[in-house]
Amino acid sequence: DPIEPMVGEGRYLVFFNEARQVFTNIHRVVLETWRPRDDMRELTVEHKDQNRRNPALRNLMWLTPEENLRRAKYHDLGEESIRKIVAQQAGK
Repeated sequence: DPIEPMVGEGRYLVFFNEARQVFTNIHRVVLETWRPRDDMRELTVEHKDQNRRNPALRNLMWLTPEENLRRAKYHDLGEESIRKIVAQQAGK
């Protein structure tokens, strides 16, 4: 069966992973498949154009959590987004 993307939490494109019984972010699968790194589990995925519904490989890049926070502030993503990033970093 083909994968049917949908908009998930945080307005990211996701699909339901039948094997793991979880929703999976498409942008993460794209980078893990086409630009794998040894440390990718510790990294976040950045959408260069800030469009969370654009998982094209040319639009994605790996970032450390610290880089992600700096870019969020640079792009003025709002206090709520920045609070979520800080909370994710604290939960590691």
